[in-house]
Amino acid sequence: MIWRPKKPHLILPGLSNEGSGPQAGDEDYQPPGLCFLMGHRMMMAAAGGSVPAYRYFRLDFTALESGTEAKIGQIRWKEGATVYPTVNMTSNTAPSPLVALNSTSYASTWKVHDGDPASPDYNIAAHTSGWIQIDLGAGNEISPDSMDLTASGSEAFRMPKTFTLRASNDAFASEDVQLAAPSDQTGWSNLETRNFAF
Repeated sequence: MIWRPKKPHLILPGLSNEGSGPQAGDEDYQPPGLCFLMGHRMMMAAAGGSVPAYRYFRLDFTALESGTEAKIGQIRWKEGATVYPTVNMTSNTAPSPLVALNSTSYASTWKVHDGDPASPDYNIAAHTSGWIQIDLGAGNEISPDSMDLTASGSEAFRMPKTFTLRASNDAFASEDVQLAAPSDQTGWSNLETRNFAF
């Protein structure tokens, strides 16, 4: 018999599987934890559910270590060993389809995605709170497991101290998923990178 992938059937712990679906040996049986293709992404079917993929990611900060103006070197979202965006940005909308956005009118949000934390960086005058967002573009959704945050090349004390890391597939219009909520992130050094796992 040639086994072909079928629609996943999961048995929850503690529940009988008699009469609830395909059993081992049946043509429709599918082993738990099988990876299956959903759209263009590989999602993991397991007792805990599938791993979600998102298009939009946001760092939303509410307090700085010190000072009255936020200053950030680099932001890198990570899926395993791969960092996103996978190319360095050169403007808020380049290279396409990447789009960098922020909660103020600051025009150089892309600098936190230019691959060089020592370059002129994201510097929000007179703001101790706000958010920085990256849109990876339609069809480029990822399932990140962590985020790297790097301090700028000077005045690291202006780094966010309290913030949340968020994800969405509709530009945060109705979907707003919190991935992590770091706090008390003090003692930053210039060009220091910290990793925050989800």
